[in-house]
Amino acid sequence: SVALGMRTPAAGAPLSASKLSVHPIMRYTPGARAVVAAGPRVLKLLDLHDDMRAALGDYKARFPRGLVVLRVYTRQQFAMSDDPAASAAEYWRAVLAPAERRLIAFVEGPNEGDSTPTWTSVETATWFARFWRVLAEKIGRAGFRPCLGSIPVGNPPGSPQEIEAKIAA
Repeated sequence: SVALGMRTPAAGAPLSASKLSVHPIMRYTPGARAVVAAGPRVLKLLDLHDDMRAALGDYKARFPRGLVVLRVYTRQQFAMSDDPAASAAEYWRAVLAPAERRLIAFVEGPNEGDSTPTWTSVETATWFARFWRVLAEKIGRAGFRPCLGSIPVGNPPGSPQEIEAKIAA
């Protein structure tokens, strides 16, 4: 078949030498399909709804050795007053535990600090580190490799000294 003028590779085709990839969010667009068909070394997915499952299936059917990173957005919120270890366990149970285990290599945690305390202060960074200690263990025990931190662009904020303190926490 042809996707945007590109020949669709057969299953087991070699991965691209390029370091470029795509990070589909919400929809598996024709452009994302073309990039997947080109065989990037890594495919990063946001969530596992129908379009992202289709991208995952297409990619792994063609490139079984390609790496998939999963990050999940959730509206579930955790606060500084919540126990970080219990929150991590609940986050794993309710949000992450993906069904497509055999197809996913790396699992990220909270989407860019949307649902947890993260980088606003040393105290929130400490909470986040305690959360991640438990979450990383759960991800690893499930057979995935944890992709620690989910640090969004421009974070942690602050002066160089504040950033260092937050990373150290």
